[in-house]
Amino acid sequence: MAQLKNRERLQHLYEAGITSPTELNRITGMSRSTIYRTIEKIDADGVVDRSIGSGRQPLCDVNDRRRLVGLALQHPYASSKVIGQMNIDRGGPPIAPRTVRNYLHDSGLIKITAKPTILLTDEHKRKRVEFADAHHTDDFSSTFITDEAGLSTDRHKCPLWSAGRRREIPTRNFPYHITIWGGISTMGPSTLGLVRGTIDQYKYMELLEEHLLPNAEAYYGQDWRFQQDNAPPHSARNTMQWLNDNVPQILPWPPNSPDLSPIENVWPLLKNDTEKKECKSVDELETNRQKLGKFGRGSDGSPSRQHTSPSQSLPRSEGRSGQIKFSLEFNSVRLFSNN
Repeated sequence: MAQLKNRERLQHLYEAGITSPTELNRITGMSRSTIYRTIEKIDADGVVDRSIGSGRQPLCDVNDRRRLVGLALQHPYASSKVIGQMNIDRGGPPIAPRTVRNYLHDSGLIKITAKPTILLTDEHKRKRVEFADAHHTDDFSSTFITDEAGLSTDRHKCPLWSAGRRREIPTRNFPYHITIWGGISTMGPSTLGLVRGTIDQYKYMELLEEHLLPNAEAYYGQDWRFQQDNAPPHSARNTMQWLNDNVPQILPWPPNSPDLSPIENVWPLLKNDTEKKECKSVDELETNRQKLGKFGRGSDGSPSRQHTSPSQSLPRSEGRSGQIKFSLEFNSVRLFSNN
C-alpha cells in the first residue's frame, strides 16, 4: 500500500512536469530503477497500479480449495504437508504446506489445541436440571462450599517476563505434589488442610473435623449447610455417617459437576501463588501454604471479601459448560438454571 502511494505521488509529479529521474529521486527518495519502471508504465498505460490479471496465477481453483477444506475437516489432526499429499492422491495439484495453511486460514479454519471439557451424559444433564429446579430459590448465604485441589512443584502455567519469545524451564519427570482442602462462604473462607498422598475417607473426615467444623460453627453457629462433590471419599458410608452426626444440613450435589462449584475459581489463585514461590520440595509446598493459613485472609486475620465473591472478582472456572451458574455476592449466593 505504501509503495502504491509512492508511485501515485511519482505519477503526480511526473504529470506536473518534473520528468528528470534525478530530480524525482531527490524528491521521493525512490530508487532510480523503480522510477524508470514507473515512468515506463505511466507512458504505456497511464496508471501505476498493477494490471488486472498480471502476476502468477493461483495454483488452486475453487474445487481444489473446497477439497482442501474437506480433507482438513475429515482429518483434523493431519499436518498441512499430509493434507497436501492427500490432495495430490485425489487428483489435485501439488501445493506447498505453507500454501495449504494459507488456503485453510482464508477459508476460516485455524489450528487449535482442543480444550478438555466435562463429559456429560443425558443422565448427568437431567440430574443437573433437577438440582436447579429443586434449589434455584434457595438462600446460599449460609452454605459452606468445599473441595480439594492438588499443588505441584512443576506447574509452569503463570505468564512471566522473558528477553526472548521462548524460555525453557527445567521440569522434573515426577513433580512433588500435595493435596489441599478448603472451603468458602459469604462469611469468609476456611483454614487450609494439607495432605501428602491420596485422601481416603479417614483422612477426609480428619480434615472436616479439623477445618470444617471450627470455621463453619464460628461463622454460622449451628445454622449452616455443607456442600461437597461426589468423590469416593466424600460419599463413603463412614463419611456420610460422620456428616449426618456432625453437620446440620447437607446439600445434595449432582454427579460429575465440579464446574458448578464457585470454589473452582479460587484454586487457580492458590496454584499461581505457589508457582511464583518456586517451591522445590514437598516441605516447601507445605511451608508456603501454612504461611498463608486461611486463603483469602487479610493481614489482620479478617476474611477478605474478594476471595469469597468469585463471580465479581475471580477468573471464570474452566469448563463452565452446564445448565447451572453460581453468582456469589457479598451477602448471598444465588443459583440460576438456564433451561
